[in-house]
Amino acid sequence: MLNIFYEHILEGCAQCSIDTGRGLQRASNYGIQGLECDVKRLHDHEIKHLFDDNGMTVRSVYHTFAFESATDEQIRNEYMDLFDTAAFFGAGKVLVVPGFNVENERTAAQLDRICSDAVQYGIQVGIEDYDDSHSPCCRSDDIAYLLDNVPALGFVFDTGNWAYALEDEISSFRRFESRIMHVHLKDRTRTVQGERKDDMAGCPMYPCPFGSGFIRSREILYALKTKGYDGDLSIEHFGSNDQFAYMKSSAVFIKENY
Repeated sequence: MLNIFYEHILEGCAQCSIDTGRGLQRASNYGIQGLECDVKRLHDHEIKHLFDDNGMTVRSVYHTFAFESATDEQIRNEYMDLFDTAAFFGAGKVLVVPGFNVENERTAAQLDRICSDAVQYGIQVGIEDYDDSHSPCCRSDDIAYLLDNVPALGFVFDTGNWAYALEDEISSFRRFESRIMHVHLKDRTRTVQGERKDDMAGCPMYPCPFGSGFIRSREILYALKTKGYDGDLSIEHFGSNDQFAYMKSSAVFIKENY
């Protein structure tokens, strides 16, 4: 299913001065049927009616933890809320952002606990390659450590974040393809537009519609198709100065090439 981050809908609505319902309908008109949501946006369960009325379903829910400072009890309360919320909205997957400046061993131990408790909900837990050098999920070797030490953990492959870590997206795909449970389709450009994000070498990158930047987007889609991947594809372009234009262009490119 083709998804969009709910944050992009909200940002686009603010940019265009339209209500959320109209924004959801625009996304639906582009062929987008699913949403990827921050758990904090879903605590008002009444919003499910708005999603249903506009033909949208929540496919994945994410939350940023603070493994580096929170107690085991605090972390458990947060992930149980994450599970309860995902289950209410019918999402079968959650994305865990572990926090920052936390040791790999502690990260693995907490992720193992989360995966164990997710079983009763029938929910799959994943981590992604995260574009922050302080994240325990930034570099491929750290991701490999976590996946090796938490067998039930899935991987959310973000196409655009390898560029931040100065790693190759195709090689990384090959390394982790057997563990991929979900995909974020993100592209980057060197052309000044939207919010700047410097890579680990200090070179500026900017958001752009998927398929229009320097990420090898066609190769990624071809590799996914060849692999037989039939899971979710989530368009992502945080920092865009025209969310709906990016959304539409990305959706067209994906449908033409996948």
